[in-house]
Formats: sequence, C-alpha cells, structure tokens
Amino acid sequence: MNGHQIALSFIKDILQVIFIATVDKSVIREAINSGLKDFEDAVQVAAAKAFNSDGIITRNKKDFTKSGLKIFTSSEFISKFKQ
Repeated sequence: MNGHQIALSFIKDILQVIFIATVDKSVIREAINSGLKDFEDAVQVAAAKAFNSDGIITRNKKDFTKSGLKIFTSSEFISKFKQ
C-alpha cells in the first residue's frame, strides 16, 4: 500500500467514529458576529455550536478560551475518553 492508499484507508476508518460539522451560510454569519479575532477559529466555534458539540480538539487552546466550549488538546481528549 502506498502513502495515498494508507491515508484514504485511515480517513475511511475514522469516518466510522466521528461526525463532521457542516459549514453553511448561518455558520459563517455566526462566525462573523462572534467577536473572535481569528475568523477561521470563529468558523470552527460556530460550526461546533451549530452541531451541538461538547467541545473542540486543538493544538492551540488559547485561541478558543472565549468560545464557550470545552477545549482539549488531542492528548487531553484521548486521556479523558479512552477506555
């Protein structure tokens, strides 16, 4: 298997256990009005809230402190939720 095939296989596997929040016009409007300085972060927060997500997993926790969501690093999330 080459790298491309491995990546596609991984994506297929992970889609079995995760949900992907959609970004539409209402999410973009919410992001614009959110007051968050970084627009891309604001879109992620608005999409997570529209999806009724409990939190966000990120490498940059400080960028999401005003999001109103639980914020985890990947290590924190895995430690908290692994069985």
